[in-house]
Amino acid sequence: MQKALPEFTAAGARVVAIGNGNPDMARSFIAEFGVTFPVYTDSSRIAYDAAGLKSAFGINFTVAKRAASLVKQGLRQGATQGSAWQQGGTLVLDPEGRVLYHHVDQDAADHAPLEPIFEALRTAA
Repeated sequence: MQKALPEFTAAGARVVAIGNGNPDMARSFIAEFGVTFPVYTDSSRIAYDAAGLKSAFGINFTVAKRAASLVKQGLRQGATQGSAWQQGGTLVLDPEGRVLYHHVDQDAADHAPLEPIFEALRTAA
């Protein structure tokens, strides 16, 4: 999300992240990855439950293969902080709180593609 932040901002979006660790972990994440948008924490994972995001135990070979491919591209995952099994997701909400886009990560290597996010932002405009 950080790399596409100028595009999101130009589209009128406000990007925030919600982690499941503690505030020190959030500060570490911000510093390690140069994050410039707000990062909140929800160690109870209530927001994750409300968003319908899943918690998955374990790793499979598909995830390992995708992770190796990302490393070859120069991308990396930082140290695991918070719940290691909690999967993330991406939501686009309009100003009234209606969900315009909802992606549930299936595993640690799964992330929402950017185009559907931008399509949802165009719809909201």
